[in-house]
Amino acid sequence: MANMGTNMPQNIKQLMVYDIADKQRLQRIYRRCSQSALPLQNSVFLYQGGWAEWQHLWQDLQKLLQIDEDSLWVFRLDNRLYCRRFGKKILPDGVILTGDLCLNALIT
Repeated sequence: MANMGTNMPQNIKQLMVYDIADKQRLQRIYRRCSQSALPLQNSVFLYQGGWAEWQHLWQDLQKLLQIDEDSLWVFRLDNRLYCRRFGKKILPDGVILTGDLCLNALIT
């Protein structure tokens, strides 16, 4: 992911989804993501924080990934997005969604 400009907001939200071919590499990537982001499901993380910390996480992930074997998707989220949850609970205790707004106030 190239530099997205210098006018980045102070707090950003990114949804990360990955598919890693090697079990050991998968464990390393999971551990690194867990240091900075909230695990939502297997291979799905929510990052919410500052731009500089995101850049550090992104650089670390680029070093861990094997570009010819692995995939990583990153989706920038904003407060205008809505989602609905059906089925089994995926968020840990203490993380609350209010109304139809999703990911707006996940980390307080």
